[in-house]
Amino acid sequence: MKKNRLIPKIAGETREDHIPLMFDESMELLLDYIETHDEIEKILEIGTAVGWSSMCMAGIRKTI
Repeated sequence: MKKNRLIPKIAGETREDHIPLMFDESMELLLDYIETHDEIEKILEIGTAVGWSSMCMAGIRKTI
């Protein structure tokens, strides 16, 4: 999984501003699931505060 160094910064600032994000454990579970299922190529996220989870998911592989 490609790591974007800005993602933790965005998450930290967002949480400091009391904007809700997924729990880290839930995001890791989701990312692990997506990473182990190569057939997943498209993800539709409905409703986003800062796009943090979209950035995390997009960093899994180039086909997403």
